[in-house]
Amino acid sequence: MQAEKAAQEASTAADAARKKAEAAWNAERDKNEPEGVRLFRGSLMKCACVSQLFDPWFMDTNNKDDIPHTPNMQLSDNETLHAHHLHITVYDPKIL
Repeated sequence: MQAEKAAQEASTAADAARKKAEAAWNAERDKNEPEGVRLFRGSLMKCACVSQLFDPWFMDTNNKDDIPHTPNMQLSDNETLHAHHLHITVYDPKIL
């Protein structure tokens, strides 16, 4: 029982630390993201032909669903790959 309580306390502390780190990451990102980039991303997300956006600040594998874009926290290979550029997936039937 003692070990179970200690494990639960450690898990709770780890969750709190993760949430604190994510909040700090998001605050720093929001402070440093250029306004022009944020506005450009917003415009692209409204385009019917744009289905995907990856950039140094956010990742969205399907901007036509109801799931909001997620912060690019530089954790996965895909996130680090897009650390320095904007990737836009556009569907245009004339291209294919």
